[in-house]
Amino acid sequence: MKHYFLFLCVLSFVVVGYGCKGSQKAQGGMENIPYIPPIINDEPAAQQAPANTPPPISREDINRPPQEMPPSNKEPEITNNPPAEPAANSADMLAGYTRNRIWFRIQIGAFKAALSENDPFFKQIAGQEVRVERSPDNYYRYSLGWFNNYQQAESFKNDLKSKGFGNAFLVAFGDDDKRINVPIDKVLEWYLKP
Repeated sequence: MKHYFLFLCVLSFVVVGYGCKGSQKAQGGMENIPYIPPIINDEPAAQQAPANTPPPISREDINRPPQEMPPSNKEPEITNNPPAEPAANSADMLAGYTRNRIWFRIQIGAFKAALSENDPFFKQIAGQEVRVERSPDNYYRYSLGWFNNYQQAESFKNDLKSKGFGNAFLVAFGDDDKRINVPIDKVLEWYLKP
């Protein structure tokens, strides 16, 4: 107990004698630390800024009134040609994709809640890769296959229907794996025309 009391006395002496009470000892040693004023950039930006950084703001920038953009000396281009049609409406493109960039999947179901991998729904297609995507209205869409050939996709769809997926249907995707939001009958009409 004596040691604890002695420790507290020494500690209070140190805190009071050397603490932040404004005593001479509290100021001791601080005279060797120089005062560093805040840095305000008054030098031109070209001399200071590294190549990839924006120039710092100077006092002149802060006090300068806003300026208008200088007038352009370039004449506007005037042409008599009508604007080109977007590629999505072109006869050889659909939704921005050419025929060889369109792929097909077969959607076998869409559900409000996600299904587990062991769900009986997947029993007939065990071992096949099933893709799950979220629809804009928050349904979980399940699809199989990845075909760049319509006949192969149609054959696979018929095979899935014979396995119990009676509502299976084709879905078109771009080669960037984005779903083409055009009704499948319109996609096939465009895709199959000679």
